[in-house]
Amino acid sequence: MAMDVAVLAGGRSPEHEVSLASTAQVLQHLDRRRWRVWPVYLDRDGGWWPAHSPLPEGGTWRPQDPTHSIGRQRPGGAIDWLIDHAHVQVVLPVLHGPFGEDGTVQGLLELYDLPCVGSGCAASAVAMDKLRTRQVLQSAGIPLAKAYEPRTPLAQADAAVEFAAMQRAIGTPAFVKVDASGSTVGVQRVTSEAELAAFFEQFRGRFRRWFAEQALVGEEITVPVLGNTGDTLQPLPPVGIYPRVAQ
Repeated sequence: MAMDVAVLAGGRSPEHEVSLASTAQVLQHLDRRRWRVWPVYLDRDGGWWPAHSPLPEGGTWRPQDPTHSIGRQRPGGAIDWLIDHAHVQVVLPVLHGPFGEDGTVQGLLELYDLPCVGSGCAASAVAMDKLRTRQVLQSAGIPLAKAYEPRTPLAQADAAVEFAAMQRAIGTPAFVKVDASGSTVGVQRVTSEAELAAFFEQFRGRFRRWFAEQALVGEEITVPVLGNTGDTLQPLPPVGIYPRVAQ
């Protein structure tokens, strides 16, 4: 018997379009023998647009077409409808960045006792905040790249002062980062005061904090682990990311 799943797409973050592209892949590969799929478009202003019917296999979902949805809802109203009318039993949040990966949506779903794929509210909030992530990893004794963590918020940062302090602390090249953003949005390699000033200009007013980490050369390896809700831990195969070398 198929289970009803809501797939959340879009959202308020700068990675709205990336989320829609990811969702297209998810909708294409979800096995309709096991799942009845209810796409939910999250617009850039915080409105939720649940589909009025399950998306059939091979069906085309046009997220910004209002004829495909029950209409714009507040988040709580949309979840009420998904539970009461679509009988959704699990949520797959295919969301990137703030208001999607940062624990906000996960916390809302937890209030409804509605299971979701991925990390819960607390883990999502910590992992999204790069400075808090550093603190957690440091407390566990995990080696990290050297960092410069300024006291001055991004809104008041002076490029000349901060570049000199960063240069003394970790040297250059360094990677400067905003505190809470997904993927590589808000991450920039800097080697000069001018590049740091450009970074400040681009992200000032959009993010509250920033910091810098020493550049390290090495391999990027990801090892996903399942079962952290009390089950037996199950590590999945390591995944390496390697740039293609032009022939």
